Amino acid sequence: MNGLILALCDCNNFFVSCERLRDPSLSGKPVIVLSHNDGCVVARSNEAKALGIGMAVPYFTVRWICEKNNVIVKSGDHRLYRKVSRHVMGTLASMVPDVEVSSVDEAYLKLSGIHAEDPEGFCRTLRQRLQKETGIPLSVGIASTKTLAKAAGYFAKKEPGLKGVMSLLKEESIREALQRLPVEEVWGIGKKTAQALREIGIDTAVEFRNMDAEKILERFGILAWRTRRELEGICCYPFSSRKERHKSIQVAPAFREPVESWEGLLSAATDYVADAARTLRKENLLCGAVQISIETNPYRKDLPQHNATVTIRLREATDYTPGLVKAAEEGLRRIYRRGFAFRRVSVVLRELTPAERAQMSLFSGEEQSRKRRLMKAVDDVADTVGDGVIRLARERM
Repeated sequence: MNGLILALCDCNNFFVSCERLRDPSLSGKPVIVLSHNDGCVVARSNEAKALGIGMAVPYFTVRWICEKNNVIVKSGDHRLYRKVSRHVMGTLASMVPDVEVSSVDEAYLKLSGIHAEDPEGFCRTLRQRLQKETGIPLSVGIASTKTLAKAAGYFAKKEPGLKGVMSLLKEESIREALQRLPVEEVWGIGKKTAQALREIGIDTAVEFRNMDAEKILERFGILAWRTRRELEGICCYPFSSRKERHKSIQVAPAFREPVESWEGLLSAATDYVADAARTLRKENLLCGAVQISIETNPYRKDLPQHNATVTIRLREATDYTPGLVKAAEEGLRRIYRRGFAFRRVSVVLRELTPAERAQMSLFSGEEQSRKRRLMKAVDDVADTVGDGVIRLARERM
């Protein structure tokens, strides 16, 4: 073992848990959440999983199960999910100084000092506090590497007797857990690799760990070799609480129904720019260029096709939402054509720079300061009351 103690904190059925926060009557009922265009299942409650509804399957293939079993179907609300995620990650950071956020619903904690004396006890306390303060249920996997922590988290979710926390810090418990862990459930083992391993008689994680390292490297490559090392307790994926700043920020969900009108596209683009601009300000960045794209459905060969992209460069880098919306509108005017059914409008904020490095002209400094105060007030309201309370006139309701 390497002496490092990591706790993988994974929010249970996160999107469904967020929907249950908003509507407590959903508790205990089968619930699924669909992707932006209602095309695929992206989250399932435990009750929905028990009905055989798979992850990432097209909704139309399970519609009959949903209708037969009164499954509640929700369209994804990613503004809500991001807001809840910020609350969850903030709560974790208030309890442990070293937090590596790996996704909207998952983070690694580096346990040291007093937290490392009784990792399981601390994580049970953490889990209870998070449930109380955010309403989100959590599973925690404790181990010395990220891959082992993922394995511990797998069992913490699956086995009720563990009460949401499992530790794999001792070799005996590691060996026992890896004997029960299917090889396809090992973090870093893809579907094709798992299939190839099963074809040669490797069915469990412990059997994979016992394989010759050179043979793994030769047949499956460096990533599989690193995964094996991690299962031995040798760190190949270091912990890092330093968050890399975005190089670009993109919002590009597909429409549920095709959009033909200029007004419909502009309303969606305005919504997306406002969403991206909020992320921009959260990271203390400024945007130097706005890219906007529109696309029709390439699979609808019976319909006319039009795909176009344009980038509008700004005179001065900014995080001011109305200014970014103006640039997006200019770009959209350049590429929009009537008579097409568009399935998506995409917004990408590019040429991002740290706000502290911004060079402003003598005359623009005061104006920029005024705009930032306005945007801070808008963001403060959103943090307190919720996204969507204050909106630009063109944003969709």
